[in-house]
Amino acid sequence: MKKLRGFSLIEILIVIAVVAILVSIAIPNYTAFVLRANRTTAMEAVLESTACLERIYSRTGAYIYDDTCKTTPKGYQRLRIVDTGTVGQEYRITAVPKDGQVNDPCFKLRMDHKGRKLVVGASKTAAECWAGR
Repeated sequence: MKKLRGFSLIEILIVIAVVAILVSIAIPNYTAFVLRANRTTAMEAVLESTACLERIYSRTGAYIYDDTCKTTPKGYQRLRIVDTGTVGQEYRITAVPKDGQVNDPCFKLRMDHKGRKLVVGASKTAAECWAGR
């Protein structure tokens, strides 16, 4: 009689269990990486918009809000630029998340005309969020 070659049921189940454990570790880490990467892109967009508004202010003496200073970062619905005080003298830029980015522990990233970096609705501190952690 010939000896059968192949895998036993136990061997297949062990391989499936090992793969499942590896996947259960990899997916949350990958998701956290994507959230951090999108947050970094949003920070970059906020900083670019701030620089644009500061250039306009240096030329005109006022923060003029138009679409030239808005970019749409990946994972975020939009940048919201709001006049917060005397018209044209103060602003606040907020990166508003969408889709899967709403699960980011930093949620909304905000910067104002004084250069203060803030977060809204976050479970982390502003320092942690803006440091990219």
